[in-house]
Amino acid sequence: MRLALGLTVLLAGACGDDDGDDIVYVPAPPDLNAPSDEMFAVFQDVVAQDLVTVDDALAVHLTAPTEGQTVPRSPPFTFSFPPALSYRHLCSTGHFVWLRFEGLAKSLDVVGGCDRLPPFSTWTPDADTWAKFTARSGPITVTLTNATFDDEVIIEGPFRATVPTLSFTVAAE
Repeated sequence: MRLALGLTVLLAGACGDDDGDDIVYVPAPPDLNAPSDEMFAVFQDVVAQDLVTVDDALAVHLTAPTEGQTVPRSPPFTFSFPPALSYRHLCSTGHFVWLRFEGLAKSLDVVGGCDRLPPFSTWTPDADTWAKFTARSGPITVTLTNATFDDEVIIEGPFRATVPTLSFTVAAE
């Protein structure tokens, strides 16, 4: 399925300004596609329109933390999500994973490309970003969505698992 969608979300919110969500784009090695504001706006738009395919075989699954886990405060926790896609998909240009964290002071979106070796399958927040997690005392949720893009057009997905969201907490001091 090929979806060509206009940018119907406000890019100001997608850029992580003070009124919108925080966004982290995981850098890509040279010669590989890196996430862009335009690509992420399309990703957000498709999800907002509920055009997500629930498919456990094609969706990326979070393996750490697990549901209900309390993660240590220090060092910053490494989130892992080994891709559940075939090698063909991992090598295709423009396969991206979006982690949406909620329960923080502001929502946090982390987007990275899987079309690299090794693929984007773990993320460790830097100290400033991790401070946003440790400042919270309640549950934090994370939702994973993945899709393949070609020139900012979704050509496969977006996909989510049957249970795409899990909750975790950060250990108290």
